[in-house]
Amino acid sequence: MFEELEIVELAHDLKEHNLKEGVRGTIVEIYKDGEAYEVEFVALDGRTTALLTLMPNDIRPAMNSNQTDQESTSKSSQNF
Repeated sequence: MFEELEIVELAHDLKEHNLKEGVRGTIVEIYKDGEAYEVEFVALDGRTTALLTLMPNDIRPAMNSNQTDQESTSKSSQNF
């Protein structure tokens, strides 16, 4: 189970939102004791690029704490 404001990574590509596996987002809301999560993804300039309701199997704990959200988002954008 994840916590509010926890940084997570996508477990798989979401092509319809131009997001690649591994891109980082922040949990901003938890629904029904973790049945679903509202996750915000941001661009390098700080604007929100996606705000999505995701299931627990769509996300995983952020793996590399040294990588910033912006680096991950930048890599995702370059791969599409």
